[in-house]
This record gives sequence, structure tokens and C-alpha cells, in this order.
Amino acid sequence: MHRVVLQVSAAVALLIGTISSQTATGQTPPVRRYGTVISVQVPPEKETAFVDFYRTGAGAKTVRARLKANPNALGWSLRHVVYPGDPAPRANYLIVAVANEAPQEPDPAKRNEMFLAAAGMSYADYMQSVRTMSSAVGTTLWHVHDLTPDYSLAEGDYIATSRLKTAEGKGAELSELMHDVRLAMATERVKAGSQKGWSFSHLTFPTGTSLPYDAATNTVYKDLASAVSGGGPGGGAPALFAKLFPNKNYARYLDDSRELAKVVRTDLYRVVVSYRQER
Repeated sequence: MHRVVLQVSAAVALLIGTISSQTATGQTPPVRRYGTVISVQVPPEKETAFVDFYRTGAGAKTVRARLKANPNALGWSLRHVVYPGDPAPRANYLIVAVANEAPQEPDPAKRNEMFLAAAGMSYADYMQSVRTMSSAVGTTLWHVHDLTPDYSLAEGDYIATSRLKTAEGKGAELSELMHDVRLAMATERVKAGSQKGWSFSHLTFPTGTSLPYDAATNTVYKDLASAVSGGGPGGGAPALFAKLFPNKNYARYLDDSRELAKVVRTDLYRVVVSYRQER
């Protein structure tokens, strides 16, 4: 599968430009939650050092400093590919940062000062250290539309990520179905303990009809057994649907889902490092 490799600065510039144009026309930009995902390829002999870098090393120190410095930052996680989808991704790790704001271009001087204070090295030296262990193969930006209450990640969690290709002109209908039906069902499963969390996101950058996918769902499980079984016995999607929507038809819901989007690929990740904003 063709993968688009992007520079973060280009994506940030596009997002800031979009928000600025909304403000200029008198529109108030909505509050949005964004996820920045960096796909990383790490050689097998470097994996232990790479994970330790973000768990206890300079990476851990700088991530904590960045979360502390940005009140809109929500969390940061490092995820390892357990079972790649078909076709398989080029990356074996994802670095995911989530915030209640669009990404902003950093001030180089302030960033350098933060890295020196947190890890005792300049930003340039930090990045040089990262590049000795890994290669970034792609960057994407996501607008998180929906997620279950109290959504959070912990080390050892498993995340099933399904990437979707929306049918032409059906974006609004897909978002409505995800919000009205899938979110409600996922919330019930979280309450029952079969899942830890669920979210639906739309790809903000890059854009274009030629992209292999443009939306995604993430389902969080407490362990591998739950992830493989989809939450364990008694998940009962038809029964749960009937309970929540007694006046709707489950078969029709499935048909609508297939018409609105198709699943391009599903990957399973394990959270190996996780930080969240301390309030």
C-alpha cells in the first residue's frame, strides 16, 4: 500500500491556515481534539534502547516537560505493532500525541530551552539521538470526533485500530452513525468491562480522494485475550443493539455501515509507554 510521508510543519501550516480563514470570515472555530501520529520503523536490535529512551531516558523527560508546558495537551503514547493488518504497515511503532487544540508551530528558542532543562541536551542533539535508533516513515493528523467517557491508556493496553475508507459524499452520514450508534454501544461495553475505551477519528491531513483511508476507529482492551476475542464472550453486538435501539433493525444498521465505509485494514497495537496530563 502506498504510504504518504509528510513533514509535520506542512500539516501544521495547513491546519493553522484553515483556522485563521474561519476566524477571518467571522466564524468561531469549534473546539477540537487532535491526534498527531508519527509512524516509526525501528530495527530489531534497537527496539530495547528505543523503548527505554521513552520510558526512562531523555525521551521520557522531554515528553513530561512538554505535557506540563502545554495545558491543552492530553496525553502521549508509544505503541508497538503486535499484529499488522493486510497490507502490512511499513512502521512497527507509532508515537501518538493528543491535545485539545490544533498543532502549533513551536518557537525554536523556547523548545531548545525546554529540552536543555528537561534532558540536558539541545533539541538538535536530542533528534540526532532519536535518529540513531529509528526512522520516521510517515505523519498523519486526526480530528477525534467521538470517544467514550474517561478514555485513557495505560502501559500494557491493546488497541485495535481499524482504518476506514468513507464512501464518496457520505462523511456526514458516517459521522452521525458513529456518534449515534457505535459510540453508544462502545460506552455500554466499557461500562460492562469488555472494553476500556473507543474512539472515532477523521483524517485531517493529508487529504484527497486517492488516499487509501480517511477515518479510523480505535478500540482499547485490557489484555491480548480480550483484544483477540473482541471483548470476550457475551459481547453480543445484536443483543446490545436491540437493548439500546429497540425500534431499529440490526441488519439494516450493518447494511448502512457497509454502504457508508469499508474497512481497509485493522492493526493491533500494544501500548508500551504512556503519559497523560497531570491536572
